[in-house]
Amino acid sequence: MEALEDDVSGAANDPRGTLRISAPIDFGTQYIGPWLRELASQSPRLSVDLIVSDSYVDFEGEGLDIAIRIGQLSDSALMARRIGAMPLAVVGAPKYLKERGTPQTPDDLTAHDFILYSGLRAGAKLLLTHRDGIEKQVVTPSRFSVNNLGGVGRIVLAGGGLHAGPTWFFSEALDSGDLINVLPDWAPPTYPVYALYAPGAYVPAKIRRFIDLAAIRMRSTNGIIA
Repeated sequence: MEALEDDVSGAANDPRGTLRISAPIDFGTQYIGPWLRELASQSPRLSVDLIVSDSYVDFEGEGLDIAIRIGQLSDSALMARRIGAMPLAVVGAPKYLKERGTPQTPDDLTAHDFILYSGLRAGAKLLLTHRDGIEKQVVTPSRFSVNNLGGVGRIVLAGGGLHAGPTWFFSEALDSGDLINVLPDWAPPTYPVYALYAPGAYVPAKIRRFIDLAAIRMRSTNGIIA
């Protein structure tokens, strides 16, 4: 019906109606929100409804048009477009490193405390890849997990432990020296970023235009790769 209405009105490329989208809290507020505002400013007939949550949001139950998901996807009937990826780094505050020492090798990480972000369900094992291609899996001991990346960041900045997290989130702290990349020659896995939407032969302009815009903006975002 929506496809027929757009054909009749000549609005196949004119975003209109309400675009309802979900995204993780920190990524959604820092990036998705401004990108939605940009699209809305170009589309006077478009309204937006952004739901930010680090918990799973039911696509159909919430009536979503798009869901932004980070990490490997579970089986789903939804369509998925990869719009970018997030490199990760193992970071720690100078205060913590002064007290506990700076790891020199991946094996050294087993003697440190980690603050885990439960939203990515990474668990207590971390796969690291050296710049020459060598891989090493290590245990990341933790008695502390948080379901919000902002909460993780505050604890790590306060010297509570190490964290293997996305460089886009920690870029300012890394640049200022408030956090240190403790193993710069070793990198955790990169997390893909997907835009999910309902399957069908017709994809409304509001969905197509936002996903295209997000993919373009991701390319110029610090700490994100295409």
